[in-house]
Amino acid sequence: ARPLRFDALVAVDHTTEIDADVENGLMADLEIPYHPDGVTAAWLTAALAPSFPDIAVTGVTVLDQHSGTTGRLRLGLEHTPGHAGPATVFVKLAPDGEAQQKLVAATDMGRKEARFYAELAAEVPVRSPRCYFSAHGEERTEYVMVLEDLEASGCRFTSREDSGADEHGGKVVEALARLHAHFWEDPRFDDELAWIPTAMRGKRGAQFVQSALEQFGDDMP
Repeated sequence: ARPLRFDALVAVDHTTEIDADVENGLMADLEIPYHPDGVTAAWLTAALAPSFPDIAVTGVTVLDQHSGTTGRLRLGLEHTPGHAGPATVFVKLAPDGEAQQKLVAATDMGRKEARFYAELAAEVPVRSPRCYFSAHGEERTEYVMVLEDLEASGCRFTSREDSGADEHGGKVVEALARLHAHFWEDPRFDDELAWIPTAMRGKRGAQFVQSALEQFGDDMP
């Protein structure tokens, strides 16, 4: 792990951005963990402190763990009695495998997601996980996010085999439409949001759009 860059943005509870070196001395020495073993009780206490000033994490239990395009941890937290804090959190960090790390480095997707939570999540018109902490470093594989555990919040993750999947899919499309409408032709993409890549407007993207029109054009308003 490396010390967090002092100019990295830290998202606090979707409402506040702070410099990593000024939050009560807690953030100055906080490191971005490269491996799940680095997400300790002490690390989580420091990362969650801006959202829960009285927090004191004393134990961490791995409830679920897997690695794909990014590393993912669902953690159960124990707290000192009388100290408030979430019972569970969902942590995203760099993946374990070398091939996966190369993919993350090539696309910079991990740092972009961390920046989304730090800079944009508060304004999106769709349901997104509450962000307790988000930071990134100089290297493309240096990033970490501590998020709301959506499963604990009652969110349900459906598949095509579930009843009501068609209705759920329609709601997802409507939510994506709201999301795109919110940022449509936003002038910030030429300046402060220039780190966000252009959507798939090349040959392959055009093929996807044409295929969708041919299959579902009659159902579109």
